[in-house]
Amino acid sequence: MILKEDKLEFDFDDQAWSQVIKFDKHPDYEKIKDEVPETRGVDFTGILNEDTFVAIEVKDFRGFKTHENKREEPLDIEVAKKIVGTLATISASCRASVNYEIFWQTYLNLIQDRQKSVYVILWKEEDPLPSRQKRLAAKRSVQWQKLKERLSWLGCKTLITNSNDYNPNKLKLKVK
Repeated sequence: MILKEDKLEFDFDDQAWSQVIKFDKHPDYEKIKDEVPETRGVDFTGILNEDTFVAIEVKDFRGFKTHENKREEPLDIEVAKKIVGTLATISASCRASVNYEIFWQTYLNLIQDRQKSVYVILWKEEDPLPSRQKRLAAKRSVQWQKLKERLSWLGCKTLITNSNDYNPNKLKLKVK
């Protein structure tokens, strides 16, 4: 399945991924967002290898060198708020889905099952900085630690990656 976000095209391997949706465009999310204007949601959700719920937030800062530094709130807080809105939407949609989507219950079952995994991925594209590559890696490590701390209440795994650094064999997707 191919889904687009910003200038990126995500090709989810149909053998490994199921029930992948463009979450922030789904009618159930739109309904909640309209009723509660501060609600936020991630870009994609899906199930990897039948036992892992995955939420993916995409940020493409390429061509905007100072854009990330001028944000209203830190990226770790923004992503954490989007996870809260995403989980609230999933829970509410199990009760009152616009179209009664069966996958909401599947999502919720995976999230609630302590034997299964929950993965939050921040897909963050940036302009390459060859002379400051170590600084970029160190900055990503600090951001990852902050995101991990913000989401510790969920007991999830976190990852910050991009199209140059991700492991396509582990995530079972291609990005262009």
